[in-house]
Amino acid sequence: MSLENIDFYFAWPEAVEVQANIEWTIPSTHDVLFSGLIEADATAYFYAIVSLDKKIWRTHYIGKVYAQSSSRRHRAADHIARLQELQRNYPGRVFHLTLGTPRFDNGIENPDELTIDKIEGLLIYSNWNENMINKRKIDTFNCSRQISIENTGFNQHLCKRSAYGVFYNAG
Repeated sequence: MSLENIDFYFAWPEAVEVQANIEWTIPSTHDVLFSGLIEADATAYFYAIVSLDKKIWRTHYIGKVYAQSSSRRHRAADHIARLQELQRNYPGRVFHLTLGTPRFDNGIENPDELTIDKIEGLLIYSNWNENMINKRKIDTFNCSRQISIENTGFNQHLCKRSAYGVFYNAG
């Protein structure tokens, strides 16, 4: 049975604790990010490393930042090594970053680190593909809260909507 055309609904929509709309920036190269030209660097909690392959945007890595900016995080040794690994695995591709800034529909103004961590986990789990080099949060996702996220702005590299919780089919 295919689940592609089946509509699912939250069993208890009033119990969805985290409802986020994540606005993604257009892809930019690392040097543009490092030059300070991306305003969302100050507000983004998420980032994705993407590349264009045969006119399709491929996601290679999804990550989060909480206590620092994306531009600072991408200067860290582990991210430099990650980019070098991608360049070895996909010679000739240009890698870009797209930054995601969440807006919360249910009154969350300053999300805590656990909330950001759970959203990152759902982003990785629901968008996993064979091009990704994430090493954690790829096989399991688990959360004590129901979550609904919508990816807006530049979202060609992600599922438009992802959710976690208890669902039903009205059909």
